[in-house]
Amino acid sequence: MLAPVTAALPPNASVGYANSGLAQPPVYRRPSSLVSSNHDGEANWTGSPGSARLKYPPSHGTRSPSTGARSDNSMPLASMILSSPEPSKRISVHDLAEAKPGRPGHPSPIVNHTQQQSQIPLPPTTQLRVGRYPDGFVPEVIRIYAQEFPAELSPEVLLRVMRGICSSTRTSLINVDLELSWCMILKGIIPRILLFAYIASMARGQAIDADLMPLLPAQFDELCYEVAVKDIPLAIASPSLWGALSLHLIGRYEFQSARYDLMTEHYEMASNILAKTTFHGYAFPWKDVPEHLKHTFEYDYYVYTFWVGFQWHLVSCFNLDRPFNVDIDPRSLPVPTNTRGYFTPDLPCSFDLLTLLPANSWPRSQQTKDVGEVWFRGFTDPEYLGWRPTEWNEIKPNYKITVYLQRMLPLGAQLYRMQCRFGEGKLSLAEYLQHLHTQQELLKRWLYSLPEEFEITLAKVTHFTKGATGQRSPSENKNLLMDFKELIMTYALYSTFMIRANRVALLGMLQENLAAPATSMGMRIFGLRDYFDAVAQTGQDCDFGAGGSSMWQKNLAFHKCRMQCYESMDILCDVVQLSFILRLDLFTYGTTYVAIAGEMLNVLISQLGVDDCNEKWKTKTRLGHVLCLLRSLQHWAPALYMFVYGIQALSDPSIVLDVEPDAQRGGSSSEHDSSNVSPTATAIASAESDQAHPRPAPKDSDKATGEPAEMPNPFPPKHIINRIVADLDVSLATFLAPAYPMLLLKIFASKV
Repeated sequence: MLAPVTAALPPNASVGYANSGLAQPPVYRRPSSLVSSNHDGEANWTGSPGSARLKYPPSHGTRSPSTGARSDNSMPLASMILSSPEPSKRISVHDLAEAKPGRPGHPSPIVNHTQQQSQIPLPPTTQLRVGRYPDGFVPEVIRIYAQEFPAELSPEVLLRVMRGICSSTRTSLINVDLELSWCMILKGIIPRILLFAYIASMARGQAIDADLMPLLPAQFDELCYEVAVKDIPLAIASPSLWGALSLHLIGRYEFQSARYDLMTEHYEMASNILAKTTFHGYAFPWKDVPEHLKHTFEYDYYVYTFWVGFQWHLVSCFNLDRPFNVDIDPRSLPVPTNTRGYFTPDLPCSFDLLTLLPANSWPRSQQTKDVGEVWFRGFTDPEYLGWRPTEWNEIKPNYKITVYLQRMLPLGAQLYRMQCRFGEGKLSLAEYLQHLHTQQELLKRWLYSLPEEFEITLAKVTHFTKGATGQRSPSENKNLLMDFKELIMTYALYSTFMIRANRVALLGMLQENLAAPATSMGMRIFGLRDYFDAVAQTGQDCDFGAGGSSMWQKNLAFHKCRMQCYESMDILCDVVQLSFILRLDLFTYGTTYVAIAGEMLNVLISQLGVDDCNEKWKTKTRLGHVLCLLRSLQHWAPALYMFVYGIQALSDPSIVLDVEPDAQRGGSSSEHDSSNVSPTATAIASAESDQAHPRPAPKDSDKATGEPAEMPNPFPPKHIINRIVADLDVSLATFLAPAYPMLLLKIFASKV
């Protein structure tokens, strides 16, 4: 749970992620890193889409795509579980045993020697004659894209934007995409749809260096998005791996900016393109590929890219309660060749980059007018080594974690699809409970199969926080931080799937409205003692179907679902707390964090109905963490709407905490102690300090939609919102500033 993991940390460990100090001040001097130093800026670039006209003609039309067929055969989903250890061997995030020491000199104590085997091969640079590109060198393709951008944009600034993004947003999910993008910039073949789709998403997530902001045009993210969508017809006409990846990136931006119908359309386009994409002539899902081709860097990259898009698509649909229409039959899903992870050093790496790209997706230039093949040979290519920033040599993602995460995704997708069928009335409650039990067992078997090295223990968190003070090199700290982020998100997705599935079951048992969105706060599930209490309150007894007619059987089923929600909630509370303690960049996993926050809000607000003073105060502290997390993601429309829904639900004047629990007046509980130096309070304070973030000064007419200096407080003095704001040591106006206009219309107008 949250308290055991965090209570014994050093006092300076519990701080906000925004003041982490992990990023060095940005200096544009090759090969210095352009890492963003501000991840919680207040700038808001929303606006109407610009009109982008692209002036250059398509150039490369020599390749014709071959199409493959999707398999419609079926196989039991249980066959996807590759290992099934004994039920007694449970590996839990809450097991705080000391970790076994890793090999000396290993960059990360989380993982064992297998991580070292799961990196893209790096040759001994002493054996290569590497000539560095001079400072100020800008490839021709960047100059073309900057010149034809629909607003004034310097080529040097565009290159710095891309380099900064590539340096500051690394995770195992996108690491190779970024490396190949940087290589394609040098070769002059980076597709404009992918370049600008990726920049748009990162700009929306505030991942661009603060020093570059004054040099960028207004509504830069929207302009990049408009440029990217102009090339969607090219991606559709020429099915390719990067055509699908580009549409997934566009869909990700549309999720961020609340274009949900377009998001669904483009995600499904990406799935259709992948189903038509061949690998050396072999149809998707590429399982008939000969073994000698499967054991290559190129094949790993195809499988890896499929699962990156699968995760973005699934979690976005899950957030919005939208259908997930990707085929999840095990025979229709590609699988990695090696269980040790992707991109092991023994894999041959030599393939034509043009085979990844949609035809005509890069500009005609002197560099590319006669191009027929562009070979990528990993990091053994001296030309790429001379172009690649030297600090990237220290980046070592743990692709073994990625493999285990991707084994879980189809199980979560199956669970989510089952919930949708239940909500549509295609499954009875009895059928849903039966399927829920089966799918939960499969997910738990996956959890038990996780290696011991993936446990998150107090010892490991403490070791990291101490190492961050100078006991390890900066590169080791960054790799360890990346490992923690991957593990935390893996546990978080598992727990989020489990909470939603059991919460839906409880709604069915209580005959609540299943059509209510996930952000509905009107539930009473967790304020009830048991199913007997529910029947006594409403006088209605639900039909559980054959074998579940006894009230005791119904009560047992009710308790099982509710206890699973509580267990998973404890894991998610750890996730949020650790995200602040470890100063994680929330934006690289923003879609997942929105899903986490949505499920936590549903459970925590319902828990306020429990007649227990200690429980209410603990819930208040956790709600403060979740609301601050959403506030940190304020530039993502779904997070902002979730924040508004949460405040709206909590605005009930009857939610008053009159008396502090005894544990807090005397010896504080461990969870309250761990929050005394509140990570959320520090995050809010850092948001206030972001007024130094370079951006145009607000006009007087904008103050009403920015951060009001004063506002009437419509809540009683001991109301839960006032209690949360007091914990954060900020004003109510500051806390509510990101959503103030919407809240003004929805709540305050009727209360003032």
